[in-house]
Amino acid sequence: MDTFSPNRLNFRLAPFDSFPEFQILSNLKSQYLVNGDFENVIFTYGSRPNIKLSVFGVITSCPRKKDIRVDLNDEFLGYEDDELTEAVAYDKIFRNVFSSFENFEKFFFVPSFPKIAISPIAIYREVIIE
Repeated sequence: MDTFSPNRLNFRLAPFDSFPEFQILSNLKSQYLVNGDFENVIFTYGSRPNIKLSVFGVITSCPRKKDIRVDLNDEFLGYEDDELTEAVAYDKIFRNVFSSFENFEKFFFVPSFPKIAISPIAIYREVIIE
């Protein structure tokens, strides 16, 4: 993953055993780690921890089953390419390039329904004494 996302550690939590499709996704920031090093986190917990972890944070993305947001590229739908001024045509081209980047980013980092994304405040291990 260093090729696509250097200096990034993605945290994925599946809190419900009976509903594994629901996941909480988060991007961990090295400056907020106790020792500031991603490799120590991976060494300590592994890439798939075998202990129950919990996360506390602010929800930053909660996708719906059907995306009903307005697509800003729709403003060009009523025009043929030869009707656009040169400046507007370049605007359309650049927006398409950025849309392609967004679609690529969705593949790795953006949650899809029913997953949510959070900005973590704390990740901790629950200790249950029975």
